Amino acid sequence: MTGAELQHNLVQRSPRYVVSGMDFNDLHRIIRDVSTWEEWLVLVGRYASERLALADQALEQGNMITAAEHFTGAAIYFHFSQLGYFDDEKRKRETARRSREAHRCAFDLLEPPVTQLRLPFREAELVANVRLPAVAGGAPAVILLPGVDSTKEEMITFESVFHRRSLGTVAFEGPGQGESGETLPLVEDYEEAVRVLLDALTEVPGLRTDRIGLYGRSMGGYLAPRSAALELRIKAVASAGGPFDLRGWDGYSEQLKQFFCHAWGVSSLEEGRERASRVTLKDLVPRIQCPFLVLHGDADRIFSGDEGRRMAAAATCDTTLVIYPEGDHVNDNIPYKYRPLVADWFAEKLS
Repeated sequence: MTGAELQHNLVQRSPRYVVSGMDFNDLHRIIRDVSTWEEWLVLVGRYASERLALADQALEQGNMITAAEHFTGAAIYFHFSQLGYFDDEKRKRETARRSREAHRCAFDLLEPPVTQLRLPFREAELVANVRLPAVAGGAPAVILLPGVDSTKEEMITFESVFHRRSLGTVAFEGPGQGESGETLPLVEDYEEAVRVLLDALTEVPGLRTDRIGLYGRSMGGYLAPRSAALELRIKAVASAGGPFDLRGWDGYSEQLKQFFCHAWGVSSLEEGRERASRVTLKDLVPRIQCPFLVLHGDADRIFSGDEGRRMAAAATCDTTLVIYPEGDHVNDNIPYKYRPLVADWFAEKLS
């Protein structure tokens, strides 16, 4: 990838970076100054380290809200600095670890605070960050599933949209995702990991375990309806920018194929193509019994809006289809439209 191609790639991804917590001004300066993924990793990491220093300074001054803001900012920057970087797996993981550590420093400073669950699963460990607003009788909650290249840390800014509507959040990393993905690849029966999470949530005080929803972005938008079809404890499910299947594999970008292969733990694109051929919701969507929100964008360059139309057409449950003509991948370029819509929908369905 040439420098110009990398910068074009980063510009296309910039709505996702900004809506997840990167400052537009930082991003503008960084993209202008990078021509390799190595330079991106280093420069974004510097901005992350600056935020860590500001967080420590705020702690010393007793400004706890400011410290939380800077710690979560550092977590987001470290996360995105290693996104797209595949030259050195050890270095990639070390940067991801710094993201998690920065976020962990904010757990008790945030409102609502974060309780982390670490759940044994197939000789590995799943991780979930639970945040529950104080609600009489307990709060309904929405499990937030990332895609093949996102993590629980990327959900930080989205979580607050739910909290303002008295909904709890459970930012989850299943097999092949984030921290969990370092020891376990993305499995075909992902719903089994969701079952383990649901079992664990029954022990969390302040949570309405009979009112749990499931939201997935990008590949999580495939995993969420798949899991809801096979796990009836889910009371509402939303797919945002997810694929109906992966039959478009040969048309995907090289980078997207790398993300999938990395998550699946396969070493070649040929192995990736074979794995992709088995990814489909064809026989699963008709089995969903709870309310189903399908959210997509017709300007999505990764999974077209037709993927969402296929999901809605196959559904037999109470289904809402929303496709924004101008929406890019997961509609990250129009967060003021899709984020309130998703949170309001869950607030209604889980009430």
